[in-house]
Amino acid sequence: VAARVGSELVRLTDDYFIKILEDGRPEIKLVRPGRDWNASSIEEVTVQVEASDDYALESLQLRYAVNGGDWQSVPLSAEGQQVQLDHVFLLEQMQDADVNLQAGDLITYYAEAKDKEKTTSTNMYFIQVQPFDRRYTQSQQGGAAGQQGSEQAEISQRQKEIIVSTWNLIREKAEAGGEVKDTTKDNAVLLSGLQTTLAEQARTLAERTRARELNADEQIATFVEHLDKAAEAMAPASEKLGELSLEEAIKPEQEALQHLLRAEAVFTDMQVAMQQQGGGGGGGGRAGQDLAEMF
Repeated sequence: VAARVGSELVRLTDDYFIKILEDGRPEIKLVRPGRDWNASSIEEVTVQVEASDDYALESLQLRYAVNGGDWQSVPLSAEGQQVQLDHVFLLEQMQDADVNLQAGDLITYYAEAKDKEKTTSTNMYFIQVQPFDRRYTQSQQGGAAGQQGSEQAEISQRQKEIIVSTWNLIREKAEAGGEVKDTTKDNAVLLSGLQTTLAEQARTLAERTRARELNADEQIATFVEHLDKAAEAMAPASEKLGELSLEEAIKPEQEALQHLLRAEAVFTDMQVAMQQQGGGGGGGGRAGQDLAEMF
């Protein structure tokens, strides 16, 4: 700052500088529950989002999909540089809205923050719908039944890992400004192969079950039906991964997981029933034991 005194310009202050800084990406995380969650179809699940930006947040939203359906957006207030907000998933209202949630159904969700130019997303998490009576506890799955149940759960866990890995590649691509790096291509091809392998395993189990004519039992027939549908959904997922259409691969991947979880719920029902009957008895019990042995 200077002032003109007569014909002379007189400095009044020191020099000051305006330094141009690079615009940082928003930071966002889901702090609650902060992990995958199990809930009955009438529960309320609270999700807490924390977000901040070096200048100001422009928008904040929670995005979710039910059973691999279209993504739904829940706008959240994004005033200021730092916010902490809660959103409650009312699972009972989702059921009233003709979603008809049942054991084995799946809600996938993540949060997204934007500033003037950049977007950041959180990890992807799952809410898995379980029965009201919560029969699926570790104490009830003791002994061999527990081991067989965990082997069935391993199939759905592998599918979850494929979904999460695909989502991480999508985030990696977004952070690179849409550029697909060589490592992203390699990992997408790897995931495509893993998805194909998992589809073959699910299809093989279904075919062997039919070959043994175990699906005469109503529960096992339902189990096989969900395995078939899971394998069907995995085919386009693998194809999209191979084509590097990562965003398009997420939906069939979720559909496959939902059917695997429903198959898992049916399988666990059979294991619980077998334990209550003392390990067998009746055609259904023997069929359940044969199915467990195939794992």
